[in-house]
Amino acid sequence: MFFTSGTTGYPKMTQVSCASYGLGHKITATYWMDLCPTDIHWNLSDTGWAKSAYSNVFSPWINGSCVFIHSMPRIDPPLILQVSSDFMLFDPLIISVIISPIVIYILSLLFTVLYGLYGSIPQNSQSSGNQPEDND
Repeated sequence: MFFTSGTTGYPKMTQVSCASYGLGHKITATYWMDLCPTDIHWNLSDTGWAKSAYSNVFSPWINGSCVFIHSMPRIDPPLILQVSSDFMLFDPLIISVIISPIVIYILSLLFTVLYGLYGSIPQNSQSSGNQPEDND
């Protein structure tokens, strides 16, 4: 038995046959996630999400892929980028709740660098405050 998310109302209990459930995960692993036995898969969703079940357990293991687990109590964009880089990881099914902080973090780094390069350089004589004095 599984429960629906309750997005549009109260959660409902639903019966799932074992045959169709496994077949669905095989199709997801092969054609959607494109997992193979040499892949290392890191799922960034919280364990309370259904995505955690199909992305951490069922789909990768059906295709013989390795599942990477990393303790992270909060979304930490610098840590996500560092760990992904160190271990060559990528989650093709990353949820938007996690993508947003990562994009914001990358953009803030970019703006910091650009400001450091161009922020203090005057663009013209008026912005520098070095106006020629008018001694008439």
